Amino acid sequence: PRPEPEPSPSRPKPAGTAQASISRSPGLKIPSLSRGFQAEPSRHITKRKEYVEKEMKNLSYIYRDPETKSGAYRSTSVVEVFAAHQQVITKTDTFHGYPAGGLSLCAAAHKRALKLWRTGNGPTKDTKTSFVRKPWAARTAAHYKVVSKLSERVWGEIHNASKAAIGSVEVDATADESEIEDPEDLVQLSESGDEAM
Repeated sequence: PRPEPEPSPSRPKPAGTAQASISRSPGLKIPSLSRGFQAEPSRHITKRKEYVEKEMKNLSYIYRDPETKSGAYRSTSVVEVFAAHQQVITKTDTFHGYPAGGLSLCAAAHKRALKLWRTGNGPTKDTKTSFVRKPWAARTAAHYKVVSKLSERVWGEIHNASKAAIGSVEVDATADESEIEDPEDLVQLSESGDEAM
């Protein structure tokens, strides 16, 4: 099996494996930012805020290498969230096609986690704890428009990377309706062979 994609040197991941504590299904684990932000140097609010701003800029959180906008939907963070989805679907005997909807939802959920940390302080207990239809359904659909065009080779890379990441941990993905739409449909498939024919 192919190892998990490496974080880009231009975008270091927060120190440590990230964790939170909400699960919709027993044993389902999804990574988040909380635990990683408790290790140095990410313990400082300004460092966390800078990290989130950098990840959000130009949809950097989507790309394996955000500087060249290559490796769409193969960033370490998105792959870790997708690994949680893989934990469930790999238990089925029947292949129902590539899980484009699952990957799209994972990308939207990771963005929500980033938004919860945008101030550097992270979510509070009084944060509205719902990953609601508005605005996240539209954002997931925008990702789906791109993800549904990924090639078989890219799906193989994503699958292998997520298999290596299985065992990641849980995330608290909540939403508020005050946020504006973001241009997820501007994600670029820049590498030769990224797009299905």
